[in-house]
Amino acid sequence: AIINEILDFSKIEAGKMSLDPQIFNMDQLLRDLSVLLSVSLAAKQVEILYDIDPELPLQLIGDNMRLQQVLLNLGSNAIKFTQQGHVMLRVKQSNQSLVFEVEDTGIGISEDQQAKVFERFSQATVQTQAVYGGNGLGLAISKRLVELMGGEIGVKSQLGDGSVFWFTVPLVPAQ
Repeated sequence: AIINEILDFSKIEAGKMSLDPQIFNMDQLLRDLSVLLSVSLAAKQVEILYDIDPELPLQLIGDNMRLQQVLLNLGSNAIKFTQQGHVMLRVKQSNQSLVFEVEDTGIGISEDQQAKVFERFSQATVQTQAVYGGNGLGLAISKRLVELMGGEIGVKSQLGDGSVFWFTVPLVPAQ
């Protein structure tokens, strides 16, 4: 996984990462994501919840593999930093964009550390890295992929009170 993240980041940095837009089914993408995230739960008392806009088109055009990669990264991080409570994935449409939010009831991130979490090889604190592990590339890659898809990414958090990582990408219905 670390090698794949380094390779992805290298491709992005070199301008060699390209998207593969195709027609995909959002429902299937979310089902596959659910299976992948359930592996991260282990013995935690964490529930994964979904809040999906019922008006969302079922079929969209985009790079579903890269979209799932960003969602998997955000969801896995949310599970990693949450010992009990929930991780909720919200998907809605706003104007001509898809809006994704991954909310958790985990440890949260201080305001001064929030800007740093999207930098490569960076984590909120040295203690966070020591306790939870990781290489600090996942969020940097996610940021670059979202930007490559024409969107933006951010975080709202409060130390000790969970986090909401969000991103938007253009909404392109298949019909």
